[in-house]
Amino acid sequence: MAVSRHRAGRPYRTARKQMFRIYGDICHLCGHEGAGEADHLVPISIDSEQPIDPHAMRPAHGANAPCPVCGRKCNTSRGNRPVTIARPTRVATSRDWYAGP
Repeated sequence: MAVSRHRAGRPYRTARKQMFRIYGDICHLCGHEGAGEADHLVPISIDSEQPIDPHAMRPAHGANAPCPVCGRKCNTSRGNRPVTIARPTRVATSRDWYAGP
């Protein structure tokens, strides 16, 4: 299986760094700090041709670094479901992640 251009290569790494500079390390799914993965708002499995864009990604906890507070692997547990379904409703964050930059 080929590696997706959205998960490897310089353009992805650059966009990922920009995403963390823009949005910080607060997980957009659980609202806790320490997120280390880039979660694509439109999953790669749904649109593999989408442009590599830091504004189309958000910080999330993942398989390699679960949330230190709630223990979730947020990006992994979301899978390719829409963000509105995957995001728990009980967590209130200090930011509106979907309002745009």
